[in-house]
Amino acid sequence: MKKTSFDFTSDYDEARAQEMAVEAAGNWQQFDSFLWRGEPEEDSDNWTVVYVSNRDSGLLDQSNAMAVEAVMSNFPEDEVVPERHSHWAVGYVEGYSIRVYNPDRTLTDAFKAWTAIQNAMDQYPVLDDEAYAVLEQEAEWENTKEALKAFLHSHEVEDLQDLPDSPETLDKLTSDFLDWMNRDGRQTENIDDKGYYPNDDDLQAWADEELLEDATDDAEPGNYHSDDPNQMELDLKGAKRIAQGDVSTAEGYAQQIEFLAETSIEVARERGENYESDLQQAITEHADTYTAGYGECFDALKFTSNLEAADEMGGFPQDDVLAFISVAAHFAVEQDIYDALHEMDALYPPDEDMSHEASRTAQDYSSYWADVASLSKQVSSYGAGYSECVKEVEEKLFSVRWVRDPHAAVAAIQLSDNEQAILDTGGSIPDGVGRALQAIAYWAMRQDVMDHSNFEPKDEDEEEGVVR
Repeated sequence: MKKTSFDFTSDYDEARAQEMAVEAAGNWQQFDSFLWRGEPEEDSDNWTVVYVSNRDSGLLDQSNAMAVEAVMSNFPEDEVVPERHSHWAVGYVEGYSIRVYNPDRTLTDAFKAWTAIQNAMDQYPVLDDEAYAVLEQEAEWENTKEALKAFLHSHEVEDLQDLPDSPETLDKLTSDFLDWMNRDGRQTENIDDKGYYPNDDDLQAWADEELLEDATDDAEPGNYHSDDPNQMELDLKGAKRIAQGDVSTAEGYAQQIEFLAETSIEVARERGENYESDLQQAITEHADTYTAGYGECFDALKFTSNLEAADEMGGFPQDDVLAFISVAAHFAVEQDIYDALHEMDALYPPDEDMSHEASRTAQDYSSYWADVASLSKQVSSYGAGYSECVKEVEEKLFSVRWVRDPHAAVAAIQLSDNEQAILDTGGSIPDGVGRALQAIAYWAMRQDVMDHSNFEPKDEDEEEGVVR
């Protein structure tokens, strides 16, 4: 029978609860390399530690965790304590420490509720269908927005107007696509417990039937600028919208920059007022549009030939890592477009010394977490204290490419779970884009390694426990 709200009393079984209690009491003592900072000072053998979700949990575990919380929040702290412990594989795990036995060896109400929850899940895995349905709908919406943005960014589309340049427009397209899926009788299935995610075939069919037809009905081919002399219409040929090639590779990025350079020339010529100022404005607005999303900013900094272009401008943010990334990417893209224009006109050939390896692709960056795991394993095997291990990590990081190479540092910052670590330690972003990227990556990777190492920090403010 499906449930819409959870009432543990109907699922309680005294006999099974007594059996579970024998196994549960003191179970945390069997955990490998476990340090329980919240361990009760007395009778900790009468407590059990249980987990309901982790950093990578799917929608079902998230939904059930919410239902469990609704039940457990009714009991006093001397019977239930919420727990959040770090874990080498999944970042962290969340759950509860629950007193199993009262002083008279009877079962606590909280533990009885926990056993009832387990009984209910044995009969039917979803504790609250309504909550689960809400999470599925939210995931479907966010996944569709993400897929639409990637689809429109990575597919060449001719004469297509009103592509998303704002969250409101992207929301409308998301709604339109899901409505079209429903009208067309196509299934939006949650097959991996992460929510429905559109495939390219459905996205292409929708674009062919809805977007392209609508766009070409009213648009006059070749008219790509606004009637407003103070506002160029760059959306149709700009940056993130009508992408040419895969920007996640150096070759794709170069194709994108070349396309933007050609578009800038076309816009300036169509404007027909002051070619130089119109060209400069087009380049700036193209760079603004291209770097509106953080994903594109990271890609640009991985593959740009002008990583330190922002240095000449000065004044970039030093108290916010993502804002720094955005500003650095904007000026890098802008200078890359200028360089492409120079190359087209054969006026100022690009300096070969400024270009990085053209063969570098996004796939090369996939080993970041493997390197973090390797360093974590090394320092964990020393058997030294926390401070000594920190020093060992810091010495090793100076030789890894994620810190040495500013382009690789961009990927490290993007992949890290601790991209703000340089600020969390009380530091600030140093001057110079290259130096700043190296510093941000250094502190981010340092914390990633320490988070995955098999020992506990001594800082009282660290998380309450570790499960290895």
